Amino acid sequence: MSGKILKHSTHSVGSYFAISGAALTLLLVLTGPSYAQGLSLFEALVFHAVTIFAPLGMAVALASWALARISGQVFKVWTVLALCGATAALLSSPFLLLAEMVFEPLDVDGDQPPSPQNIVEFAWLSLQEAVEALPAVTAVWLALNVAVNWMLDERAEEPERRGETSAPVFKYVPARLGRDVVSLVAEQHYTVVRTTTGSACFLYALRDAISELEQAGYQGIQCHRSAWVCLDHAKSIRHDGQKSWVELTDGSRVPISRRRRVAVKQALA
Repeated sequence: MSGKILKHSTHSVGSYFAISGAALTLLLVLTGPSYAQGLSLFEALVFHAVTIFAPLGMAVALASWALARISGQVFKVWTVLALCGATAALLSSPFLLLAEMVFEPLDVDGDQPPSPQNIVEFAWLSLQEAVEALPAVTAVWLALNVAVNWMLDERAEEPERRGETSAPVFKYVPARLGRDVVSLVAEQHYTVVRTTTGSACFLYALRDAISELEQAGYQGIQCHRSAWVCLDHAKSIRHDGQKSWVELTDGSRVPISRRRRVAVKQALA
């Protein structure tokens, strides 16, 4: 598995994909691809926003769901991401077809896209749309994730660490952050490791990170499907109506899902 450290806050992963989607939309509007001619500036902006954000949003959602549940040791992370991109292309194809039906862009020959007359034709055209979009959607999706991994790797600024015998996940955490882990939190399909001195965000299956820390002797509990906390740093449980969370020693807090409340309460007792 490959993981590069992001220099930004733990909320930068979602922002990165949003900014990337906006940039791709603007690029398509400015370049005017051959399959979307004859649109006004506003129509082109909305049309391309749909064609970019529909598959991108689905890919992020699918990857977030998958990497919180699937072990990267069994299914390689990049394979999972590729499958999420391909699935997103399939699921978003009806939205792309609807955008074509609404805006009726012209192709390079001046022809309008075919308009389905019934649900069967709509399903067939959606499938054709998915097949055509699949290579591009998957390639762009993987390229965006490669770009995140490429961003300023803080570990490169540090001397090589020798004799590291702790959890494998620490290969992706800068030495300056130490090994006193406070929590693990999923940020989309990336994992944020918080220590007492800072945090690192990288592409890693949350399930693997939790397993590796616990095998290395860290005592903790998964209080939410997207979060794990170290018991040494869990101060208390707070409630606000139906919501509950764990207060941590670094001042952060992690939500507790309803089905895990009893287990978390017992662990912190």
